Amino acid sequence: MDPDVVRYVGPVGTREERRIELTERATRELGPGLGIWCIFPRDEPQRFIGWVILIPLRDHHTIEVGYRLGKTDWGKGYATEATAAVISHGFETLGLREITAVTDPQNTASQRVLAKLGFASSGKEYAYGQMLPIFYLKAPQPQ
Repeated sequence: MDPDVVRYVGPVGTREERRIELTERATRELGPGLGIWCIFPRDEPQRFIGWVILIPLRDHHTIEVGYRLGKTDWGKGYATEATAAVISHGFETLGLREITAVTDPQNTASQRVLAKLGFASSGKEYAYGQMLPIFYLKAPQPQ
């Protein structure tokens, strides 16, 4: 696992611990319409480049969006595009009123993606065992 890719997600454990965690995440019931989606480039649909999530945020009463991409695909717009699609699904299909995102304080690249998508900072809250920057995006108001 590339250390740059997991730099902001905390300890990742052994290969076996990662396999167990990913299996648990992929197989647990998250709620209707929620989940983990794989990201593949349009021009290379067989090449897995990462994933995007829309899942309940632990110890909160909100739904979290997040993503992870391989380092070779950073800066190409994939994170913004995939996250926007999942946000649209959350608001339009699931009827969510708000979506949350959490970042490491130093992960300015992810914070820029969130800003592009319209998320607003709400300071820091306790998540994933520590105080972290948290961002909220409210559903568009019907016209």
